[in-house]
Amino acid sequence: MMEISEPTLIVFYASRIFGYAPYRLERNASGKITRIISSLVMKSYSIALLFTLVVLCTIGLTNDVEATVSLRMKSTTSRIATVFDVNVVVASCLFGVVSGNIGFRQMLDINRRIKEVDDILFIYIGRDKQAKSRAIKLVLTVYALILSILVNIVNNLYWYIPFYTLYVFLMTLEIQFAHTSWGLGTRYRRLNFALNKMFLKEKSFIQASNVGFTTATINEYRKNENVTNALRRDHAAYLHNIYLKNFAYIHESLGKVVVCISSYFGLALLMLLSSCLLHLIVTAYFLILSLMDEADIDPFHITLQCIWLTFHTFRLLLIVEPCNLMSVELESFWQQLLADETQFTAYGICKIDRGILTTLLWTITTYLVILLQFQKIYG
Repeated sequence: MMEISEPTLIVFYASRIFGYAPYRLERNASGKITRIISSLVMKSYSIALLFTLVVLCTIGLTNDVEATVSLRMKSTTSRIATVFDVNVVVASCLFGVVSGNIGFRQMLDINRRIKEVDDILFIYIGRDKQAKSRAIKLVLTVYALILSILVNIVNNLYWYIPFYTLYVFLMTLEIQFAHTSWGLGTRYRRLNFALNKMFLKEKSFIQASNVGFTTATINEYRKNENVTNALRRDHAAYLHNIYLKNFAYIHESLGKVVVCISSYFGLALLMLLSSCLLHLIVTAYFLILSLMDEADIDPFHITLQCIWLTFHTFRLLLIVEPCNLMSVELESFWQQLLADETQFTAYGICKIDRGILTTLLWTITTYLVILLQFQKIYG
C-alpha cells in the first residue's frame, strides 16, 4: 500500500529494510525508475524477518516473566493484558509483511494511477516540490521519536529490547500508510487548486508550451480581431471540456487508489487501528494500577506509561489525520463543483429532492406515535 517514486524513495527503502516492500527497482541509463519488480530474494528476507520477530517477541515475554523486577507481569490480569498487547503488535507486522508479498499487482496499479495523476497535474500547476521534504520529515520524525523512547527504556530494563524492537517495525508500517494517504490528500488539494484557478477565476493559467494542443489559448484568440466571438466561445468551451475531463479522470483515479488500499490492505489497516486501541487501553490500565499502588509508587514506571500513552495517541493521529486531510480536500472538491448548484426549494427552507422523502417519513411516524398516545390517554 505504498507509493514508490523518485521523491519518496526514503519511505520505500525504509519499508524494504523492515520487510514490507519485497521489490526491486529497474533504472535506465539516466537513473530514472522504469519498472518495479517483485524480488524473490526480498520475499525470502521478509519472511525470515517475520520469523525473527516472533522469536524476539517470545524471548521478550519470557525474560519479563523471569525478571526479578517486572513491570507488567505482577498479576494474572496484567499478564493477559501484556500477551494481548504483544500479540497485536506481532499480528500488525504479520499482516503488513503478507500484504507486501501478495499485494504486488495492486501496488503496481496504485503507482500507475498516481503517476498518471501527477503527470496531468504537472500540465496545470507543475510538480509537487514538497513531496521529497514531506517524506524525509515524516521518516526522521517518527524514527527519532521511537528511538528516543527505546533508548530511555533499555538503559533501565534491557530485557525489554526484543519486545520493543517490534515497535520500530510497527512504526515503519504506519509510516508507509501515513505517507501514502498524506500524498493522496495533497493531490486532492492540488486538484482543488487547479479547479479553483481554472473555473472560479475568469482566466486560463496554463502555459501554451505545456498544453498538448496546436490551437492558441483563449487569451491569444482575444488578441486576434479577425476571429469572431462565436469561435472564441467554441474554443473556450472546447478547452474547458478537456480540462473537466482531465480533472474528472484525476478524481476517478485517486478514488480507485483509495478503494484499492482499503480493499487489499484493509486487514493491515484494521490491525493498526486495533493495536492503537488496545495499546491505549492497556497502557492506561497499567498507569492507573501504578497510581493506585500507594505502598510502592514507582516514578519511573508512571513516567514510562505516560510516555507510552502519548506515543500511542501519536500513532493513532498518524493514521487518522492524513485520512482526514484527504476527506476534507475531497469535500472541498465537491463544494467547488456544486458552488453554483441549481435546485428546487420550498422558499429556501428545505431542498426538494429524494432526501426529503426520508425526512417526511420520519416526521409522519413521529406525529403518528404522538397522536396514538393521545388517543390512548384521552380516548
